[in-house]
Amino acid sequence: MDNDQYGRYAGELQVTKVDLPANAGVNVLGRVIAADRPLLNLIGANTPIRFVTASRHY
Repeated sequence: MDNDQYGRYAGELQVTKVDLPANAGVNVLGRVIAADRPLLNLIGANTPIRFVTASRHY
């Protein structure tokens, strides 16, 4: 999630398909588990997504 150091984009959420270099303006909120990474190929630009609470912890 972009923080105040990211300027006008503060508060926006980024879902990245590759690891990005560290940036003081970005906080990492989580990671996709290995078993679910192939699902990232289904997400394109401007694809609506919804986050739900997992029923179990990995």
